[in-house]
Amino acid sequence: MSETADRPSPDFHDPSEQLEARLAEALARAEAAERTVEAVRENQKNFREFAENVRDVFWIFNPDFTETIYVSPAFERLWGQPMERVYDDPRYFLSSVHRDDVGALRSAMRQVRERALDGIAYRVLRPDGELRWVWSRGYPVRDERGVVYRVVGTTEDITERKRAELEIAAAEAHYRRLVETSPYAIFALDTEGRITELNRVASEMLGRDPDELLGRCLTEIVAPEDLPEVERRRRDRLVNGEDVIDYEVHVARPSGERRLVHVRSTVIREAGEVIGAHGIARDITEERAHQERLRLFGTALEGLDEGVGIARFDGQLVYANSTHAQLLGYDRESDEMPNCHAFLPDGAEAQRMEEILRIVAEHGAWSGRVRRRRVSDGKVVPLEMILGRVDRDEGESLVFYIIRDLTEEIQKEQQLRRVERLASVGTLIGGVAHELNNPLSAVINFAQLLLLEPRPAEEREDLETIQREARRMAKIVADLRLIARHTQDESSERIGVDVNEIVRHVLKTRRYSLTTRNVEVEEDLAPQLPCILADVGQMEQAVLNLVINAEQALATQSGARLLTLRTRPTQDGISLQVQDNGPGIAPELLERIFDPFFTTRPAGEGMGLGLSLVHSIVAEHGGRVQVDSQPGDGASFRVDLPRAPEREAEPAVAGRTLGPAAPLRMMVVEDEEGVRRAIVRYLRRRGHEVDEAAEGEAALRLLDAAASDDGYDVLLSDLRMPGLDGEELMARLRQQGLGYENRIVFLTGDAISPEAARVLTGTHAPVLLKPLDLTSLAEVLERRAAEARSGTAEAPASPSTSSQLRSSA
Repeated sequence: MSETADRPSPDFHDPSEQLEARLAEALARAEAAERTVEAVRENQKNFREFAENVRDVFWIFNPDFTETIYVSPAFERLWGQPMERVYDDPRYFLSSVHRDDVGALRSAMRQVRERALDGIAYRVLRPDGELRWVWSRGYPVRDERGVVYRVVGTTEDITERKRAELEIAAAEAHYRRLVETSPYAIFALDTEGRITELNRVASEMLGRDPDELLGRCLTEIVAPEDLPEVERRRRDRLVNGEDVIDYEVHVARPSGERRLVHVRSTVIREAGEVIGAHGIARDITEERAHQERLRLFGTALEGLDEGVGIARFDGQLVYANSTHAQLLGYDRESDEMPNCHAFLPDGAEAQRMEEILRIVAEHGAWSGRVRRRRVSDGKVVPLEMILGRVDRDEGESLVFYIIRDLTEEIQKEQQLRRVERLASVGTLIGGVAHELNNPLSAVINFAQLLLLEPRPAEEREDLETIQREARRMAKIVADLRLIARHTQDESSERIGVDVNEIVRHVLKTRRYSLTTRNVEVEEDLAPQLPCILADVGQMEQAVLNLVINAEQALATQSGARLLTLRTRPTQDGISLQVQDNGPGIAPELLERIFDPFFTTRPAGEGMGLGLSLVHSIVAEHGGRVQVDSQPGDGASFRVDLPRAPEREAEPAVAGRTLGPAAPLRMMVVEDEEGVRRAIVRYLRRRGHEVDEAAEGEAALRLLDAAASDDGYDVLLSDLRMPGLDGEELMARLRQQGLGYENRIVFLTGDAISPEAARVLTGTHAPVLLKPLDLTSLAEVLERRAAEARSGTAEAPASPSTSSQLRSSA
């Protein structure tokens, strides 16, 4: 035993006291340990009560998550599975984690072994199919040596918060999409007027990139003249607290272009103070320009002499200009616009209006003449109306129409029609003269031949009667030329008319003229053509003018000359097409060909009233006329006319015999055999040697055959013949240079045709009119031959022959 051990303690004087003290110390230590254990138990109890009642999952694992130390009961509420499974398999909770989130969670589990995990969000799929969002935090627990021997943490159910975040994010994305896809410019400004936010439309409107605009002051973009207004608006917003501001301002693009913008701005407040403004802007440059165009358009409409209206198909007026109201005599300023049917004069017009509207609805347009009653005085006025269908975006269709008072124009047209009718009658009389003068010439001349022979007194009396009555008929023909210059009949009785009969009659009237012009006529007339309600005379005149117009166009055509007349039934009536293969019409003239007194013919070859009259007549009959032509490709005129009411058509054309005229000339050249035979027999009776030819080419062949002899002393030629006519024969004779142009005498039954007028003014050759006296004819021929021999044939013909013709022409 050492010295120290044997040394008695200063605190204890004997061993029993020392033992007692040690026992007391041990007892105290035991009591302290018991209190510690009790405190631990109390802490454990409190911890478990906390862990079991808190909504978050509290967990403790070893660092490798291979041993479950503790998992709070909240696991079962969150994972929907017994927590014993986590104790049996510490990584079991991973099987419920969404597969897209497992990788991130494993990485976080490795991280928490070394340092605290601030948090990770992932999804848990419960057995009942519900998906829950959770948020886990954790940190490592180290022993006194600093070695991690536990990881602890919590897992919070953040499903509702996550849903709210997603909803907020979706709302923000939706708001952003609305902003970016908005057709308007959207912007935000701070209190100094600097741009803090704007969408794509705003940058496009200002012509700059968004990055270039952000932070820039509005005063750098606004046009200088508008800066005071913008500054005043900013003060109103900041100083006066004006929440909503509307204004218009010009902005300047970098290119120098100026755009007009409408701005609507609202202040942004925070804690009652204005911290900025946001709003929308709209480029109204084109809109204002459109409004200005509409204003000008409205002003123009109000200043038109024509009435303009827009109506529904039921007749209700939507818009009408002031002229429309004046023409139809109503008060445009009244509260209710009138219905178009209020202007219809009678039931027939109402029925026709329904038909017109049907055509507009189906075909989109209609034009023609109508009659409407003026509200103010009840007078029925004639109007020209042009209608067109207007389809609106809403699906409804409206009728846009223009009306024009035709009262004065119709009066002028009547005067023009009288003038044109005289020209048409003159053409008709020319045909009648040809048709009658040739047989009259034959009758008179053969009677004259028979009277030259000895006859019993009774026969001579009969022949003289025949000759006298034939001359009387010739006088009647001459008088018809004067009647042709008189006033036309203005009656306009309309009956059911077959247009095919009109066409046939007109072609019969023009047959001789067409034949002598070498025009081939093709008739393509539809059988069982519906009747039209028309004035026969007017319709004949319209068709005749179209045929004459084509005939004149073909006069300049080299090669084949073809005229086609075609009729066809249509849905609303009939169509008549008059087509020629002539030189066509220049595009710049198409719009004027129906104008009165407009003509492309040389001076003296027409007054320019024919096509204008056609247009007027067709329009008066409720139809329309159109022309289709290309230069070098002929012209086609199409007339569309409405069908007549269902009733039997009355005869359209009275039977009249009109035909070709045949001019006469000498060696003797005459296409009319009867006239030619009479002249040849008479001349031969006088002792002359006479050859005869039926047309100009045959005459030239006879002249060629006689070239080796002395030739002919005098020629007598008809002026108008098929093939080579008298005028062309004269030209060929001049080309030969044999002097036959000085030995020719012309014969004609047409004193007013353009061909006759040209010969009368362009040659000194005598021109004799049919029917003629054979004795006088022989005297003229003999005198002409004598003049040719003496070299005085260039002198003007005697007054008894050509001068008389010239004056009548």
